[in-house]
Amino acid sequence: NGTANLDIVDIDGAVNMATTALVTGVLTTTAAQVSNGGISVATDKKIQFRDSAININSPADGDLAIAADDEIDITSTLIDINGNVDISGTTRIDGVLTSTAIQVVNGGLALATDKKIQFRDSAVYINSDADANLQFVADTALVFKIGDTDQVILKDGAFSPATTNDVDLGTTVLKYRNLYLTGDITASGHTHIVG
Repeated sequence: NGTANLDIVDIDGAVNMATTALVTGVLTTTAAQVSNGGISVATDKKIQFRDSAININSPADGDLAIAADDEIDITSTLIDINGNVDISGTTRIDGVLTSTAIQVVNGGLALATDKKIQFRDSAVYINSDADANLQFVADTALVFKIGDTDQVILKDGAFSPATTNDVDLGTTVLKYRNLYLTGDITASGHTHIVG
């Protein structure tokens, strides 16, 4: 019921404290601790593991900091983060990154070697199959649009307009240089040749 100043307290049995216990020194235990009422840490004080570099603390009101000088390992079948994530270092993802929103990449997107940007399935993608080469691959056709309107379609063996009599090949100002053809020429309308 009073105050005791002791250098060492060795307790072999249970201790039941109904009021606040003040420990100004280091509390050392060799067994797991059970706190049915929770643990309350004042202001910016820390829960420390191993050494001062590994701890959990609250540096400011509303903030929680988890610190480690080597690695923080979170192991679970599902990690649910509700809020924005700010990552200042390199992020490595070995699994599939699934997103339901459009991604904004302000720093650009660099793909290693022959990796692909895939659409729908593995047969529709953009990639670089060799140094200095860029491939657009589709199993049926590549369609070039202006707005929502199809303009030209590239299929196996044919590069054609999407609609008959709709797309010009060059203009009176922007002309192609040479034209090399093998085979028949079929045309309707006037043909103007200079030279």
